[in-house]
Amino acid sequence: MSLTFDEARTVKANFHAKLTQLDFEQKAGQLLPFEDMLQAVADEYARIRTRLVALAPEHGPRLRLLALTSTDTEFVAALQSVIYEAMEELSADGSKPPDPGNG
Repeated sequence: MSLTFDEARTVKANFHAKLTQLDFEQKAGQLLPFEDMLQAVADEYARIRTRLVALAPEHGPRLRLLALTSTDTEFVAALQSVIYEAMEELSADGSKPPDPGNG
């Protein structure tokens, strides 16, 4: 591909303009740092995985006993309570999961 001097100068000017725009958007906080975002997501997945894996040893014995001594409805409500508690702990924005009694 052979460019004339004017074409090459136009390509260079366009490239420079795009770099300037990118620099402005980055400094204005309009761009997210890609690698930082990937690490944040990976960290959140690790938190979720760790919390979910911990549910069985933390609540298993109590739920096992409850399963033997309660109705299906009571057991499901207890299990939902454990799940909603874990979801609330993991909630990054502080919002609460739905009330197990309402849905």
